[in-house]
Amino acid sequence: MTMRPLHLAFAPANVNTAGFATGLTGVGPWATVNFTRSAATDSLAHLLTLTSAANLSAINITVTGTDPDGVAVTETLAGPNTNTVTLTKYFATITAVSAASTLGANTLNVGWANSFVSQTLPTEIYFHGGHYTAGFGVTGTIAFDLECTTSNLRAESQALQSSYLWLNDANFASKSASLISNTATAPYTAVRVIANSYSNGAALTFDLLTSQ
Repeated sequence: MTMRPLHLAFAPANVNTAGFATGLTGVGPWATVNFTRSAATDSLAHLLTLTSAANLSAINITVTGTDPDGVAVTETLAGPNTNTVTLTKYFATITAVSAASTLGANTLNVGWANSFVSQTLPTEIYFHGGHYTAGFGVTGTIAFDLECTTSNLRAESQALQSSYLWLNDANFASKSASLISNTATAPYTAVRVIANSYSNGAALTFDLLTSQ
């Protein structure tokens, strides 16, 4: 028996290193009133960027917000040094940004990079065991992975997505073209889609179904 597939479409916003905030100065915390996010209407969780024309590398910058599943997340990173630095956690929203000490007259921009992750997709909700088939449709240039976990989502319902053990599905690792294939292993408790990089205007569709 083949069950109704799960279908998602991703249209990531163009990269914008000042898309959340421009010209933050002083010490903060700078709350959401400062954030425009006018271009990031994709509702995806992105890796965030910090950019400055000054050397802020001696000042730790802390970002708080929510992860792809709506769970509160925080990350602290040394500020940029006349460049752009990228955080390691994925943020769907930002609630505040603060600096460990004053930026003085220097300024800081906050934006997002060309990498995103989907929400956690629990296969035990959509399907009941069996073998999975996944399909991806690619528009433009995008590099992506399908990752899976066997973590107990019910026991960790308020855990950060990043706290689960995620592994690449071998049949969908480092892909950049449309494809349909059986997954390498089944069943999982959940999957997620990660775009490691993409060009402006790229889009991705994802379908997952199971046969029993």
